[in-house]
Amino acid sequence: MSTKSLKRCLIGSLASAALACSAVTSASEGGEGWHYELTVYAWAKSIDGTSGDVDLDLDFLDDIWDMLDGAFMTSFEAEYGVVSLFGQFEWAKISGDARIGRDFDYTIPPIGPTVPVNVGAKVEAEEDQYAAEIGAGYTVAETPSTRWQILGGAKWFNNDLSGKLKDVTVTGPGGGEFPLDGAKISQDEDWWHPFVGLRVATQLTDSWRLRVRGDYGYLESDNTSWMLEALVDWRFNDWGALEFGYRHLDIDYESGSNSSPYSYDVEESGPRLGLIVHL
Repeated sequence: MSTKSLKRCLIGSLASAALACSAVTSASEGGEGWHYELTVYAWAKSIDGTSGDVDLDLDFLDDIWDMLDGAFMTSFEAEYGVVSLFGQFEWAKISGDARIGRDFDYTIPPIGPTVPVNVGAKVEAEEDQYAAEIGAGYTVAETPSTRWQILGGAKWFNNDLSGKLKDVTVTGPGGGEFPLDGAKISQDEDWWHPFVGLRVATQLTDSWRLRVRGDYGYLESDNTSWMLEALVDWRFNDWGALEFGYRHLDIDYESGSNSSPYSYDVEESGPRLGLIVHL
């Protein structure tokens, strides 16, 4: 079975199970009906880790804000009794340029000798980052003000990088340089994994609510993630609320492809601010 087929099968099974559970619940909940929440938000995340051979230490205000070309983040949740169905989508585009250099040993064809070489270039790059999830929650315990839910679903990530090389220089025995203006580089990598988690929601007052969520995703040893977030929202009228809080996401992924290896091992964390529309 292909990855795409497995993904569709997993998501379909989750949705079917949740809908079946909600149908059973409807008889015991007295027909309270569905409740919906649509949220548009911004996650001001800083990034620390590595992407391939590149060390990343990007602060949102000092670095990412200047490179950010656009972003869109939204989530949706439907609740019926003890069952919740939810989905989330995030997109961000960043661009920038930097001077890079790399040392390696180069064997002069056909049989040598091998000499140390440094290759440097100016890179003008842009990257589209996507993340999405779909899942379901089930309430396992509840008091008049607090609810505990177990969660399950699937997450998907995609990093689409493109760029151009300029002012390439090669330094070795004797030195030298040559032009490669306009030479293009590109890499498009996507991956997914299932996750399980726990969420606690507490109604602090009639207007204030606290939600804490943690989850762990795993497909294989080189494809994992874990996430922890805490959100507080203030409901200012019947249809709307403002939310603010903090999220930390840890991603560890390697493609395992010998022909085109890719790795993304980062921690992304920062405050989150959003508008919730109750439908």
